[in-house]
Amino acid sequence: MMQKGENLIERFECSTSKRSYVVVFSVVFLAFFIVMCFSFLMAGKGFLWLTDGLEQQYVFFAAQGEWLRQILNTIFVEHNFALPMWSTEIGYGGDMLVTLFSCIGDPVNLISVFFPLEYADLALNMTVAIHLYLAGLIFSFYCLYKGNGRFGTLIGAVVFMFSGFTLLAFTQVFMLACLVYGPLVLWGIDKVFDRKNPVLFIASIALCFLNSVTFSYSICLLLLVYCLVRYWHLDEKKTPRGFAKWVFKIAGYTMIGALIGMVFFVPNAMAILGQGRLGVDRPEALFYEPLYYIKLLAGFLAGTDVGADCSYGFAAIALIAVFALFGTKKSRDVSGSVDGIMKIMFIVLTVFLCLPAIGKVFNGFAYPNNRWVWAYALCVSYIVVAVMPRLLALNVRQKRFVVIGSIAYALVTGLVFLPFASKEVLFSCIVLIGLAFLLCNAKDIAKQKAKLAILGSTFVCIAFVFNNFGSIFTSGGPHAASRQVGIGRSYELLVNNNPSNVVSEIVDDSFWRYDGSRVPMFRNSNMVQHQNALLFYSSYYNDLVDRYHSYMGLISSSMNFSYTGLDARTPLEALAGVKYFVVPKGQTDMLPPLFTHKAACGVYDGMEYIAYGTDDYLPTTFFYDEVIDEADFEAMTPAQRQQALLQGVVIEEPSSLAKNADLRFTDQAVSYEIAPKLDKEQSFDDVNDAFEEQGIEIDGTKFTVVRSGATIVLKADIPADVEAYLYIKGVKYSDVPPSSRFTEAQRESMSLYSKELALFDDVFYGSPTKDVKLDVKLDDVSQQVWNPTASSHLYGGKDSWLVNLGYSDEERKDVEVTFSSAGVYDLEDLQIVVQPIDAYADQIQKLKSTSAKIHGASFNGSTYSCTADAEGSPKLLYFGIPYSSGWSAYVDDNPVEIKHSNVAFMGVELDGGRHEVELRYETPGLKTGAMLSLVGLVMLGAVVVVGRVRRTKIAEETK
Repeated sequence: MMQKGENLIERFECSTSKRSYVVVFSVVFLAFFIVMCFSFLMAGKGFLWLTDGLEQQYVFFAAQGEWLRQILNTIFVEHNFALPMWSTEIGYGGDMLVTLFSCIGDPVNLISVFFPLEYADLALNMTVAIHLYLAGLIFSFYCLYKGNGRFGTLIGAVVFMFSGFTLLAFTQVFMLACLVYGPLVLWGIDKVFDRKNPVLFIASIALCFLNSVTFSYSICLLLLVYCLVRYWHLDEKKTPRGFAKWVFKIAGYTMIGALIGMVFFVPNAMAILGQGRLGVDRPEALFYEPLYYIKLLAGFLAGTDVGADCSYGFAAIALIAVFALFGTKKSRDVSGSVDGIMKIMFIVLTVFLCLPAIGKVFNGFAYPNNRWVWAYALCVSYIVVAVMPRLLALNVRQKRFVVIGSIAYALVTGLVFLPFASKEVLFSCIVLIGLAFLLCNAKDIAKQKAKLAILGSTFVCIAFVFNNFGSIFTSGGPHAASRQVGIGRSYELLVNNNPSNVVSEIVDDSFWRYDGSRVPMFRNSNMVQHQNALLFYSSYYNDLVDRYHSYMGLISSSMNFSYTGLDARTPLEALAGVKYFVVPKGQTDMLPPLFTHKAACGVYDGMEYIAYGTDDYLPTTFFYDEVIDEADFEAMTPAQRQQALLQGVVIEEPSSLAKNADLRFTDQAVSYEIAPKLDKEQSFDDVNDAFEEQGIEIDGTKFTVVRSGATIVLKADIPADVEAYLYIKGVKYSDVPPSSRFTEAQRESMSLYSKELALFDDVFYGSPTKDVKLDVKLDDVSQQVWNPTASSHLYGGKDSWLVNLGYSDEERKDVEVTFSSAGVYDLEDLQIVVQPIDAYADQIQKLKSTSAKIHGASFNGSTYSCTADAEGSPKLLYFGIPYSSGWSAYVDDNPVEIKHSNVAFMGVELDGGRHEVELRYETPGLKTGAMLSLVGLVMLGAVVVVGRVRRTKIAEETK
């Protein structure tokens, strides 16, 4: 068997046929891919994570397919070029192109057009294999173009395709595209430096700019570094004039590629630049935590999430290749130039991984993020390819570097950092030592046997890493099987077996939205249910909607780019046009009190769910005739703001509405005393002793918590017939090190060794708490506040929350607050607020009655139109549609200004009388981007023509 393997390798190495390489590569890829997925397949799981995979990637992929089919039908069947660009099924409403940016720019994802919603899950899982296959194939062709051996190229391609970065396939499917474009750009720029046709480089840059703003930005940064290193090693005299010529040439080709991609890039960039979270102040650090560097070192031989979104790791052959590279003496020939480039790039990229400032630069100066680590994998994999021939014939110096380096690495990671080393690291260290000694004695064995050993060790390393990762999915843990979607089950989870889809049973031709409580509310599920719901999760979010939620202290929108309903708050539900509310049967503790009649019911997973309806909701369009001063609105509490918007409109611009709203607030603050939560058998003479036992120290509204899970009780009498809220204002959190997480009684009983161990934990405490949670409970109502801190990548500047504790027609007592993490919680204010619901219905009905003067409302995907009769004095025709610069308004066919209303929405001021009103939408920047893309294509055509003329001229001169 071994002899056959040796013969196959020898024939493969000697062949010059590209077809034979592709065949062998395809077989090897299939074997490694099956091994990579084995544990998941055995568990019936696919690549889609239950969070981002299901709620973002599947939904966007499936919705893209539907949208593309709709566009094709509009153009080729209806012969209409008015493309549907806006959807009411994206949260409050959103741009289809902007929402789908993370998916639509990748040509591989265009296969979605062939798959209906029910089967889009299978197609999306297929794209993982397609991306990895293309990545390996393009990497291989690049390596062969550079004159590398076929066996080394094959091993390098395997290392590249199945590095630790590929673990992202199980959480972030769309991020695999960079593995395809990275080597394509590298191949293209090397052809430019080789003075060959630049079309490949231009096309690869165009693909990057079509795909993503953030990816194309990081590509340009990496390209700058590589071009400087590559130019320095060119075999030509270095002069300012020569350098300027290269800069002009490369910048010009890059610009042409970028221009071609502008059709998606410009709208994409405009959406990103309009997001407030980019300007949020975050703490700066010169270095990462110590644990980051330990994982960075130990994780080189194992698929590891190091931190800062850096997922990497390689087979043992990669580290041996690096040692051999640095063990090779500097040479003046071409090989020395290649070695120099590889050494510099490896060192530079390694330094980049070690510095938070560089990670921040790569992430657009937002926060440190190393998702560009795919480029590090590309660098290491190419080192494997280039060094492979010398690994089979190591000289004394190289052997010394390989042996000493391998032993030193194994000792440091396996012994010194043993408490932090995973099973994958320890296993890979064993393979590393064995392979290093085998290669150092390669002269004593046939080269083909050594090649078999390299291939076998690579297979074993990748199989162990991915299957140990996968086995966690079948045995519990942080990546348990329950967190992956079963293959082909996405549509079932989001539609067929989704309790919130009970609203599909409702027959109601009017425009309405639904919300729910105690129901699985999958974000973005409304896009595949084809229902209107306040569910949203996308990096491309409307900053004004997020600002509206922040003004309201909405706990279901702790992240800027995500929201799951309106926390059952009666005024907000009415303002958003929520007509139906879903709850499990018998669990009405969080049912808003104005939802009184049953509209539909259904059984899902053995539990009955009921959709309750109400007549006290506001339609999409109605009139306001009273205005609220913006400064006054800013000064209100969230509880007052939600009442105010039922009485008047907030307009940022000057308004012709002369009447200021005479606001009436019915909210009341309930007094309370802070007490410890005690078990029945516990009693303390001094309340401070009770707090000490709980692990809490209290100073006003500043709580120092040394024990996670500590609870305080706000002793209060809450009246009947009110919605109760806990208002938490200005949360400032600071972590405490592990050695401080003991009560005085615990500290006194600790041994000296335990105290020293706690101090050791302080030094290597690598994951300080960044997202704190407060659990709030009143009787049977339990709510959780998730408050990302400034150290968290999810932080968006939010620190104040209005927590709905439900409505009751009976008196209630005592609110419990549990601190999930140890630390110091310094609150600006902490109030129990109640709001009687008596006035709500009248205020809602008063506004709703104005909609009777609005007729013929219709929406066709890009245009909203209606006939509005504004009687008497000027009024504001309000639209519950998020404000965007893409909207334009026309009254009686005359363009008018859209008023920025109620923080996030739109309005048009009308004089008295009957008016035809129309809102038209087009994606901001799309026309500009399309024009720039056309310019880029013309320039590309010019480059092709000029190149062809030049080659023809050279050929004629040669003759």
